[in-house]
Amino acid sequence: MLRVRKNIVQQYIEKYAEQEAKTVLTLLPHFDKTFSQCLVIPAYDEEIEFIERFIQHPDAPSSLLIVVVNQPPGVETPHNISLYEYCTKYRESKNENVSLCRTHSTNIILVNRFQKNFCIPEKQGVGLARKIGCDIATSLYQNNVLTSSWIYCSDADAHIPRNYFDRNTQVDNSHVGAFVFDFHHRGED
Repeated sequence: MLRVRKNIVQQYIEKYAEQEAKTVLTLLPHFDKTFSQCLVIPAYDEEIEFIERFIQHPDAPSSLLIVVVNQPPGVETPHNISLYEYCTKYRESKNENVSLCRTHSTNIILVNRFQKNFCIPEKQGVGLARKIGCDIATSLYQNNVLTSSWIYCSDADAHIPRNYFDRNTQVDNSHVGAFVFDFHHRGED
């Protein structure tokens, strides 16, 4: 989780942000509310279950989910196509490779970085996908769509605890720039 400070945000967006941070601004008229927090998920070859888990989270109605579906050129994964099609069934607006989708009570910004002309360069993978999502969140915070300066990041295979979004309110974090949460990693073996 990272904290964004508004006084330098505009300069960052103009000079360093990925194009999707500017593209998402064209969707602003389609947002019908503000969000208390956002969660950025890079998704490469992931099934849709993580979205279904997020929909069930108690904070989903007040949260914005930013999903960056990504893969390198020359790779085709059926899970990416299924995930993209699942979300776009609920698409309300789109510009270039950025869509606003609403399913149940969940709002999703869906970024297509997996199809031809949008693929992420091979060596940049999840890092660039996460940056794209965070740049979008930063841009939305700058434009008052997000009310919190904290950007949450996780992975599609993570199971987020019920109190996940409460963490930044549990301590005096006026001088904190990032939190790292406890986690348990369970492997196949």
